[in-house]
Amino acid sequence: MTKSFKLFPTSLSLLIGIMLSQINMLNAAERNAQEVSIYRDNYGVAHIYAKTNYQVFFGYGYVVAQDRLFQLEMLKRTAKGQVAEVLGAEYVDYDSYIRTSYDRRNIQKQIDSLAKNKSELLHAYADGINHYLTKIHAQPELLMPKEYIDYDFSPSTWQAEDVAMLFVGSLANRYSDFNTEVDNLKFLRQQQEKHGLAQGWQIFSATKWLLDNNSPTTVPYKKSTLIHKDAVAPSYLKDLARAPSGSTHLVFNYENDDAPFVASSSRDKRLATLFEKAGVNGTPGFESASNLWMANAGKINNAKAAMINGPQFGWSTPSYVYGIGLHGGDYDVVGSTLYALPSLLFAHNNHIGWGATAGFGDQVDIFEEKLVKGKPDYYLHQGKEVAFKQWQEVIKVKNAKDITVTARRSVHGMVQSMMADENIAYTKQRAWEGKEVQSLLAWTELATKHTIDASKPLLAEIATNINMYIMDKSGSIYYRHGGHYPIRHHAIDTRLPIPGTGEYDWLGFQDSRYNPSTFNPATKHIVNWNNRPAINWPSPDFWWLSWYRSDRADVLIDELKSPEPISTQEFWKINERASFKDVNFAYFYPHMKSALENQLNDATEMKAWQLIKNWHGYWYDQDKNGFYDHPGAKIFDSFLQKLLTNVLADDIGEPFFSRFTPTGSPNNKSTSGINVQPGTKAIMRTIDQLADGKASFDFFNGKRVNEVFNSTFKQTVKALALADKNPDNWLAKPYPLVYSHKNFRGIPQTLKSATYTMQVGQNRGTENNLFIAHGDHIEAWDVYGPGQSGFIAPSGEKHKHHNDQLALYENFSLKKVAFHINKSANATKEVLQIKQ
Repeated sequence: MTKSFKLFPTSLSLLIGIMLSQINMLNAAERNAQEVSIYRDNYGVAHIYAKTNYQVFFGYGYVVAQDRLFQLEMLKRTAKGQVAEVLGAEYVDYDSYIRTSYDRRNIQKQIDSLAKNKSELLHAYADGINHYLTKIHAQPELLMPKEYIDYDFSPSTWQAEDVAMLFVGSLANRYSDFNTEVDNLKFLRQQQEKHGLAQGWQIFSATKWLLDNNSPTTVPYKKSTLIHKDAVAPSYLKDLARAPSGSTHLVFNYENDDAPFVASSSRDKRLATLFEKAGVNGTPGFESASNLWMANAGKINNAKAAMINGPQFGWSTPSYVYGIGLHGGDYDVVGSTLYALPSLLFAHNNHIGWGATAGFGDQVDIFEEKLVKGKPDYYLHQGKEVAFKQWQEVIKVKNAKDITVTARRSVHGMVQSMMADENIAYTKQRAWEGKEVQSLLAWTELATKHTIDASKPLLAEIATNINMYIMDKSGSIYYRHGGHYPIRHHAIDTRLPIPGTGEYDWLGFQDSRYNPSTFNPATKHIVNWNNRPAINWPSPDFWWLSWYRSDRADVLIDELKSPEPISTQEFWKINERASFKDVNFAYFYPHMKSALENQLNDATEMKAWQLIKNWHGYWYDQDKNGFYDHPGAKIFDSFLQKLLTNVLADDIGEPFFSRFTPTGSPNNKSTSGINVQPGTKAIMRTIDQLADGKASFDFFNGKRVNEVFNSTFKQTVKALALADKNPDNWLAKPYPLVYSHKNFRGIPQTLKSATYTMQVGQNRGTENNLFIAHGDHIEAWDVYGPGQSGFIAPSGEKHKHHNDQLALYENFSLKKVAFHINKSANATKEVLQIKQ
């Protein structure tokens, strides 16, 4: 018995030990299943490793909060119109504009209608941010971003809707919401008042045209349902407002924190001043651009294919670009994205790599609603008096009482401006509205696809107007002009507002098969710098963008014309040359030569012309002495400025000539990129039409082109010689590239003291990535200034990764983007324990 007694406890103890061991193993397995591992590389870019999609996106939200919490906070408030709540009464006008021009109420409805596996990504991202907030509140003396301390408010919690609004505010409302139809109508009315109905229409169409198939296209195109002939005014023009007074723009001052927004009564005047100084390169609301070039076998000689993307979001601190790696669940992807959207815009998953540029197709129309006289809450539609749907939006104001504004909506869309005295309201109809979350998640899901064919259905779901590009690891390349487009009444003119009385309402949406696309084109390359997607694809309504043969895309197209293949290193060097190339010189130089060669007698004029001939056409400051290296740059730009005045000013007149004064040269402020400006395009188009004997309007007023060029050049030289008689000393000064502390809407997103400056501007992407296809994998490189982190500690100390990419960016260097870094000895690691 004793022996048995001794054996029994021993067996029981062993059994209990085994059971406890198994329980511990199960607990460990459960803990591991709930673990999110975060590794960061030498530049602070985080790679998230986890088991499920929820955990991966939880980790994503967490690291974004570590790196960019205040920037994301202010983007959320920018998108939702909740800025005055934390920054004060100066931002009430902004919040009012946002709340009444866009209806965000259906975003939550879109989220609620999603399947759980889709909505959980948004919830997980928000949960990850909130998880880090608990750490901040536990150690605010170490972890609270200094911006919250200085601006005196606390971080807000996050919901799935807030995450979706990041996409709406930064992509849908920025890149797919452009419209200048009311501005166009104002310009047309002024021209008709000045010149008469017929000639006024001619000038309008000669400065804002819809179709010119001489312009460079990204792909050939056989059919379009969107062709519009702009020679004849629409029959309903007589019914539109004679002189609309309302402004559909919000105009802000980058430089003035005390008065960040211009009063509505002064907006048009302020816009004119901004355009006069910098053109569309520097005016808030119009400064979006991007470029991309990709090539495969036959163009690239040491890889299957290569792709370089340069999204021109602008330059800010923290950067508009955020790098990330997501590994787990359905995701195994690295890359970067705008701000820190759940959808990665520039990334690869080792099977396919993708990128994007702004497409600028026309997805939005302004309808001129006729208000019922004496009943401003009603408008006429299809012969009936219809009440606007309206509701109250309450704007919270820091240290002040709440303000209530009324938001209104017609059958077409949100009211953008209300002019009860004129019995008119302007409403905006958006082809992408109601599809915002669908577009966001389709883009997010793109990272899970491994072939171009598998990606195409997702690209068709993205309703926003973005050009999409995909390269697979075997070397195939693909382009698709993105967005959903309305089928419009055949009689409308897309440059002008549409009568809202019902006769010209949209008829549906065109089949996505009509979106221009190409797969492995015979040219062996694809190029886009926001140029025309395809033949017969009309220009948008924006007065500042009518596609023509003078197009900056030629800078990239010319680089890839050589039949000889180039290395990936040479492929990358294109970026540096394109960043400093003058976008006008190639088009005007032949006409200058015709007008000036052997036709000058004055010694100073001949010297100036010789300098033009010797100029390489690049705005370089290679010795970094604060002046562009060659006097030809300043002479040519000065000539172009004078030519714009001599040719266009007398016909266009005030107040609209300011639209046509900029030259598109880098000696003025640029907040995103440099483009051929509307004035220079109008002159070039007139010259071409005069040569063909069919000018729609002769801005040269019967004078010979050579005569005008000759006299303009002489005037230019005379003016420059007043300061210095030696043309060798005529050197232009670069305008510095400033990393602003405000976002694209003019809302502060960090401290003013955190800004950075580069001495010489560069006409390139906010970031650049280089993807190289090697057959069995994709290699990636990228760079974006100033750095990955935006964190500033309560002490004022900036994070070590706050600006460590600035020198790389300025010098056109790149950093390698590892696909996996969890085994790297140099990677730092953090482990989160979460409960889903």
